[in-house]
Amino acid sequence: MRTFKISVRPWKGSKTSKPGWVLRGYPKSYPPEKKNFRTEAEAKAAARAYEAELSCLGVEYGNLTTGEKLIAAQSFQRLKAKGKSLKEAVDHYLSYIDQHEKSSEMGLIIDEYLLSKNNQRLKKRSISDITFRLEK
Repeated sequence: MRTFKISVRPWKGSKTSKPGWVLRGYPKSYPPEKKNFRTEAEAKAAARAYEAELSCLGVEYGNLTTGEKLIAAQSFQRLKAKGKSLKEAVDHYLSYIDQHEKSSEMGLIIDEYLLSKNNQRLKKRSISDITFRLEK
């Protein structure tokens, strides 16, 4: 597992911005929310917090293959276009799976019920009627 060492460097500024401090060494796939700071102390505190965040995320995020990261990024963009979040999509899909599992359990219950009715030695006409009604 790769660990990231976030460094703090002085930044001279540009024609449109003031000088300050900047974070360097973070992964391009997961940039920090804020990269530029006015004071060195503020930048160092942010770097320490960001390193801690990366060390926690790295366990899960680092185990993804490049293909999985690409699929996740593409899925995120598709959801964003529809105005939905990844959390909403996962919640919806998990509820769908739960409902699907319940319906497959119902199929097992129907099979057991028909087997028990066959064991009761009902007439063939009664069995076919029960089967027809349960299939609806």
